[in-house]
Amino acid sequence: AFDARVDNHAGTPPHSAIRFLLSSAATKQRGEWRHVAIHDITCAFLHASMKGEPPVFLVLPAGMGPPGMRGHLRVALYGTRRASFIWGEKVATVFSGEGFLRAKTCGQVFWHPTRNLESTIHGDDLLTVGSEKELAWFDSTVNKHFSVKEATVLGEGPKHVLRASFLNRTIALVPGKGVTYTPNPKHIDEVVQELGLTDAKPVAAPAIQHTGPSMRESADELEPTEAALYARCTGKLVYFSADRLESAFVVRLLAQDLKTPTKLSMLRLRHLAKFLKGTREWCWCYKYQEETTELVGFSDSDWAACPKTRRSVSCGCIFRGAHYIDGWVSGQRFVALSSGEAEFYALGRLFAGMLFLKWLSQELGTDMQLRARSDSSAARGIAARTGAGAVKHLEVRWLWIQEKVRAKQVSIEKVRGIVTVSYTHLTLPTNREV
Repeated sequence: AFDARVDNHAGTPPHSAIRFLLSSAATKQRGEWRHVAIHDITCAFLHASMKGEPPVFLVLPAGMGPPGMRGHLRVALYGTRRASFIWGEKVATVFSGEGFLRAKTCGQVFWHPTRNLESTIHGDDLLTVGSEKELAWFDSTVNKHFSVKEATVLGEGPKHVLRASFLNRTIALVPGKGVTYTPNPKHIDEVVQELGLTDAKPVAAPAIQHTGPSMRESADELEPTEAALYARCTGKLVYFSADRLESAFVVRLLAQDLKTPTKLSMLRLRHLAKFLKGTREWCWCYKYQEETTELVGFSDSDWAACPKTRRSVSCGCIFRGAHYIDGWVSGQRFVALSSGEAEFYALGRLFAGMLFLKWLSQELGTDMQLRARSDSSAARGIAARTGAGAVKHLEVRWLWIQEKVRAKQVSIEKVRGIVTVSYTHLTLPTNREV
């Protein structure tokens, strides 16, 4: 349909952007807490015109035209290469015409400075935060330009609902308390059923150190049927772990073994499934809080975690007040020669995530101050000075962290060890049931 592929990309908002908007709804701004509205647009792509695009012709089904006749595509059609991109630009054009500003940090996020509306679109689903009055205006605006399948507003009024679905997650209003964000438990139920753990007793931790007699044959590879089952379940949990940070470390281990899963891999999978079975109703809580202009992040690492490559693991969390906004568990690309170096790289990953949210918040009308916390004095020392110093082998590409500290865009603080303990499950399995 079109030769050039560079301008076909149509991204989706990261989970952190969606959580940031939910946090905005539960954080007092301009003296009020705001509502959450969700719109589902029907046949979204068909609203976007193909005018100005290279012509696309369709082979018509039998009976829809004379034999040999071809159809000239006039609107974006699902399955064509540029349909998602054209639809995204259509939304941006409509929103801009109504006074919205499109975020440069994330092209799927919009802000109306006059009406103080924050909105994000994922495919054909819109999530918007604003006052009841402004959301009524937004609803009429969306219906004026698009065909809306379903529109809901969270609230306690007669026209409101207490629970709604967005991207198969459940967003619920707890009157007087705040908003909850619950992942779709469907993936847990499917994994538990496939592994035959329906009657199994839940466990208290996502992973433990496997030792003793069970380790004797743990290196044996799984049979093809078991390997296929392992791959199916792991794929579902990879998707699910984006909403459940405490399982991300174990899911990362499971994904590493996809090529040649072993009995130990299956033990880890079954243990995680039993943990998730007992916590399937867990959700993120966004309690009502006073206005805050700070983002606080925590970073940690497990030095030389991988016994094969000796690469370290980084983890981090970012909060807006008491609200969880973003978190991750990821492997480091480089072999760190000391725990301080590994902690420094983990701190850099935290800086990147916090700076993204800072630029996004600025485009949504709030300038956030950044505070990064680490329990490693070595990492804090490297970040606070200029140059590699005595760490001659330090990767130069990470020295931008020092520039951000000197420019006072991010402040670094020491975190108490008792706080760090609560994050160790993101880089290490426990040595016992807790």
